[in-house]
Amino acid sequence: MSLPHPITIAYAVDQLRDLFIRVAVDTSPDPKWHYRIGLPVATKMRPHVGRVAPTTEAPLQSLGLFYREDAELDLEVIGVLLGRDVDPAHWLEMHLEFNGLSVVSMKHLPLSAGIVGRPEVRPPALHGLLPRVARDLRALRG
Repeated sequence: MSLPHPITIAYAVDQLRDLFIRVAVDTSPDPKWHYRIGLPVATKMRPHVGRVAPTTEAPLQSLGLFYREDAELDLEVIGVLLGRDVDPAHWLEMHLEFNGLSVVSMKHLPLSAGIVGRPEVRPPALHGLLPRVARDLRALRG
């Protein structure tokens, strides 16, 4: 089955303002790990997540865990302290492969922070459930 890779925004500008909010997350003690994110209006942030910045001893840290009560899913923002400069899209491709996620489609987007990847992935089945398609896993260089 071929899945379409989204290339346009599905909402008009006025719909975006009604459906989404901009959130500034500054819970990490290190300001270089602060970020802004656009989320659906009904989204909440789980408490006590994102309070530790990535370090050389613990280079991968959760910077925020978001959820909605009307949907069985979480959105987690992960910070990774890398030992060398890597385009975010290349790191994301390796991360997806390492975690057993099959990339159905990958769109590379050149941004000021480097080349970012926007994949469509099919995770492995969990506990006998059918595989589901996850969208919008992104890696950004700060």
